[in-house]
Amino acid sequence: MSYIKLDLADDSLYIPGAGFHIYGQGSFLADGAIFEEMKAKFPWIRKVLQVKVTALEQKI
Repeated sequence: MSYIKLDLADDSLYIPGAGFHIYGQGSFLADGAIFEEMKAKFPWIRKVLQVKVTALEQKI
């Protein structure tokens, strides 16, 4: 499958296979609303990784 996504909010162009470097701080959630939502979709999970992104860099 091939596709291109254009984000009109910030004029970003995303092309599959380009890849990204994501920078930020992560934490594991073992309870709460976000955890419960993901647990309903994926009953086998024990924790959810939440990443607060500080920077995103698209690679070619």
